Amino acid sequence: MKRLLKIIIPAILLLAGGGGAAYWFFFMSGDDVVVEVLQKKIEPGTYTFDPFVVPVIIHGQVTHHLTMYLTLELADKDHEPDVKAAELLVKDSILTELHGLYSLRQVREQGFDSPLVKQRLALASADVLDEVDVTGVALEIKAVRK
Repeated sequence: MKRLLKIIIPAILLLAGGGGAAYWFFFMSGDDVVVEVLQKKIEPGTYTFDPFVVPVIIHGQVTHHLTMYLTLELADKDHEPDVKAAELLVKDSILTELHGLYSLRQVREQGFDSPLVKQRLALASADVLDEVDVTGVALEIKAVRK
């Protein structure tokens, strides 16, 4: 019976913690900003991603949570469907690049939306989108939580 309790109690705590974290990230603060951004009209030659949260990890610990709004600037508006089709791959490439960049002290000191970050995100997006000409990245950070 004691063995069973040693398995069930941590499982319940793990599920409760995961549910609490999901509630925090998906339903807490910033909803009005998300609605405002989602209602903006997409300009020709751009592709706007849904807002996403990026944890900043320094020395193995999360120090910040950044809510990011990212828009790719495209040379041709006819390529917007191509970006939409590859959205998950582009987002994965962008998040991988962000985690690598935000671990660098130089980037944290210059700011999370520095020109270096924008340039590297444009390159990461262009690597995934072979036939799409990504001319730039518009990056906006709305919330920083510690």
